[in-house]
Amino acid sequence: MKSRVMLQTGDRRIFEEEWQVPPMRAGEAILEVEACGICGSDVEQYRGTFVANGITRYPFIPGHEPIGRIVDIGADAVRIWGVKAGDRVAIEPNLSCGRCDMCLGGHYVNCHSLMPPGSPPAYGFTPTDVGHGFWGGYSQYMHLHERTMLHRLSDKVPIALASLYQPLAAGISWAVQIPQTKLGDSVLILGHGQRGLGAVVAARRAGASTIIVTGTSRSRKKLEIARSLGAHHTIEADVENVVERVNAITGGKGIDVIVDVVPVSTKPILDAVEVARVGATIILAAIKGTNSVALNVDRVLYKELVLKGVYSQGNVAYREAFRIIEESSPELKALHTHEFKLEEAEQALLTLGKETRSARDPICITLHPSVATMTM
Repeated sequence: MKSRVMLQTGDRRIFEEEWQVPPMRAGEAILEVEACGICGSDVEQYRGTFVANGITRYPFIPGHEPIGRIVDIGADAVRIWGVKAGDRVAIEPNLSCGRCDMCLGGHYVNCHSLMPPGSPPAYGFTPTDVGHGFWGGYSQYMHLHERTMLHRLSDKVPIALASLYQPLAAGISWAVQIPQTKLGDSVLILGHGQRGLGAVVAARRAGASTIIVTGTSRSRKKLEIARSLGAHHTIEADVENVVERVNAITGGKGIDVIVDVVPVSTKPILDAVEVARVGATIILAAIKGTNSVALNVDRVLYKELVLKGVYSQGNVAYREAFRIIEESSPELKALHTHEFKLEEAEQALLTLGKETRSARDPICITLHPSVATMTM
């Protein structure tokens, strides 16, 4: 069996090729990809950021948010995963050994023991010179490693909704589970991208009394979507003073939980410290690259703030995300904005990165190896 794949060979160099799908073992499976979600890290990967930072190396097949159907599966995998040929599943990107200190301590997403040094143990990032090479979701078929974490999906869930599982899981983890958001807490979400909007969904369901989202005047539609998802207030950060507006909304009391998902810019971190109330938790979930920040440490000390860095999410968050998705809440549909054919991967990346003009502000974008799974 052969598979069309999109292979990235260099910065901004991605090409379609056809590969032979390797044979599987008893604990493995072959997935026919129906859709693969694209997020901001895909854009940075395409631009060369991850290779430049020594996180991975070329070539590789991108794509860490695949959904598809099992077309072949080994007997051991059937027993361990509890799925069979024909089942629709979604894949967690991280691959872990299950035996190291990180895994045994409950931090399996931080495991680096499974792959050779210099090869990140994650779908969409592992180079093709490792093992069988079929590590990414920008492909017609994927080879599933025996250590894969997967989730079975109902056939009743539309692919457009199912493809939201990553941003929703991130929002659940970063805005609720990690900061331990309680009923009645105030939550400030700095950034209105797909992860920020996922955080709105999570905070609303956790019972936050006040949800504030920042964005820009250039993307007012995203702020409208944030309000439809449950945000009580929105702020155009390029027009309004965020600190002054938050203080006005809260009557000067400040915020309990703050989530920063604004890439590159460090100003949101400074704003977060200023508007945080005593004992607040600030979640730092946005890659800033080489940009540094002059932080007023005394403010952090006197307010007894908790600053927590995060970059991924775990199994519990994924399970909750799929529970929300299976409810098929109609307001979630607005998050899925674009679909592209597999061979249009570069166009999809340029669209999400806003290097190509689009009539609709991009939020969640999917790639489809078959036009039969496209709905737009």
